[in-house]
Amino acid sequence: MPADEFDLLFELGFAPNGRFASLEALEPILAAAALEFSIVVLFSGPAVSLLQGPESRRWRQLVDFDLAELVVSEWLDDGPDQLRLRLINASEAEQLRKNARTILIL
Repeated sequence: MPADEFDLLFELGFAPNGRFASLEALEPILAAAALEFSIVVLFSGPAVSLLQGPESRRWRQLVDFDLAELVVSEWLDDGPDQLRLRLINASEAEQLRKNARTILIL
């Protein structure tokens, strides 16, 4: 994803409880991707756990089909290699927010 402006930044800062709650977090991102928006998804805090273990398969489709760029505020013990994640610091996260046309906090 280029450093310049993009359409949507989805910020996930919590880990939904239960399988269906996790799917509900993914649905608006997939809907936006279907409309061909340029998308970045920022995972921070407890939301990073969504990218670990079997849960990560749901999110992998976003990078497998180039639907969104996934960025994290901290590395995972399990997952970054297969998900092509980009680690960012606080100033880079702020730059993402400035470059997004719209920010959706989930």
